[in-house]
Order: sequence, then C-alpha cells, then structure tokens
Amino acid sequence: MAGKESGKHGASDNLSPAQRLKHFNGMLVFIMIYLAFCAFNFGFDVGTFGGVQAMHSFTSMFGECDDKNVCALPGWLSSVMTATPFLGKAAGCIACGWIAEKWGRRAAILGICLVSFVGVALQTSATTAAQFTIGRIITFGMTGMAIVVIPIYSAEVSPKVLRGMFASTIQVMIIFGQVISTLVTYGTKSMQSAAGWRIPIGLQLLVPAIIFLSLALIARVTSLVA
Repeated sequence: MAGKESGKHGASDNLSPAQRLKHFNGMLVFIMIYLAFCAFNFGFDVGTFGGVQAMHSFTSMFGECDDKNVCALPGWLSSVMTATPFLGKAAGCIACGWIAEKWGRRAAILGICLVSFVGVALQTSATTAAQFTIGRIITFGMTGMAIVVIPIYSAEVSPKVLRGMFASTIQVMIIFGQVISTLVTYGTKSMQSAAGWRIPIGLQLLVPAIIFLSLALIARVTSLVA
C-alpha cells in the first residue's frame, strides 16, 4: 500500500504544466483569481507610499518648504512614516493567526477588508502627518494579515497538483500590485492639488471592496470544491 501511495505522489509531482492545467475548472479559476486579488492589494499598498512621499502635493502638506517653495519631509518624519507601519504589520500577523484559528479563514479575509477600509479612509482624509501615519499603521495591519492567511487558505482549497501554481500566482500578484501602484503614482505625480496623492491612496479601497462583496460567493465555491 505504501509503495502504491508513493508511486501515486511521484506521478503527480512529475506532471507537466499542460497536464496540470487540465485539472482546472471554473470554480478553481475563480478561487485563484479571488486569492490573487487579496495578494494584489498587499502589493499595491506596499508600492504606493514610495511614490506618494516624493510628490510635491504631499510634501507641501506634511513636510517643510523653503523660500523657493521646495518642500520635503523632515528626515525624522519620513523615518516614522516608513518604520512605524511595520508595528501594524506585526500586529496583523499575530491577530490573523488567532482570528483564522478561532473563526476561520474567511473571517480573517473579512478582517483584511475591514482593516483596509479604516486605514485607507484615515490616510485619504488626512490633514496631519499624525493621522496619515496612524492610517498607514492600520493599513499595514492588512499586509500582515494577508501574508498569514492567503497562503494558508490557498493551500487548503487548491488540489495538490495545482498547489504550486496557486502559491506562485500569489507572489506574482504581489509584484504586479507594486507595478500598478507605481504606474498610478507616476500618472498623478504632476497634479499640484492634494488629489495627486489622495487618488493613489484612495484606490486602495477598490480591491478590498471587491473582496468583501465576493466573500459570500467564495464561501459557496470553496464548499463545492471541497
């Protein structure tokens, strides 16, 4: 029996990409895209701030300007805005494991959405550096939650022959999210008004809204796959 099991696993491990793709169906495609959106949101959030903090519209509001109207964030403030969000990320990692264990993986994904809504709303409406930083700390809690629950959920709902593909898709979408955020900030950098930095930040509400609205559907689909 053990020899047969070993042979079965060995055969599945040696499948070509084309053979693995034959195991896909509409439900699995939906699940993979859904989880990819969660990963995309992580990448988009991480990539946005790098472009935003260099915008004149941002530095003129939260930084210091000289006589020639050249504005920049003070070194200490830039460090605070960059470093403190990782406290939120650590808290998100810890909290997500507990939430996922106590109430399930979908409850953790719901938490990702709610944390994103609060954090992004605080950042987009910020009029002070303190409010913006608090919003970033909360939003980074989402990234911490995402890196815990998304790989776990992906491994649990994907068939063995597609598990590697699901996992790699998550990593690709994180990078893709960073690329898109860079393009968005590049497109708004010349705006002189606060819209130049509020638009990229505010767009972070879009993906959590899609994830939230699809949460009931993903619950139904994963139950059918299982």
